[in-house]
Amino acid sequence: MFRAYLEVNPSCPACGEDLSFERADDAPSWLTLVIVSVLVGAGVLFSEALWPQSPLILAIVLWLAVTLAASLMILPRMKGAVIGYQWATRMHGL
Repeated sequence: MFRAYLEVNPSCPACGEDLSFERADDAPSWLTLVIVSVLVGAGVLFSEALWPQSPLILAIVLWLAVTLAASLMILPRMKGAVIGYQWATRMHGL
């Protein structure tokens, strides 16, 4: 479905379906933000309860790295899911 990291192909390479009109706008980034915020927020609270004496800089670096990795991993999947949902419900790029 994607030509690059988040760039949608003009047509499906498998079946030739026209995808040039599909737009996801801000929905994938918003969904990614919600998912990553909940996961990282819970992880921060859990790690703070589990290791209360750990240095603050270690927690900051660890959870920033987890946030970045999770966001970069989830964002293209959310964009594909939003475009798939639009296609399935015949919304075609709003």
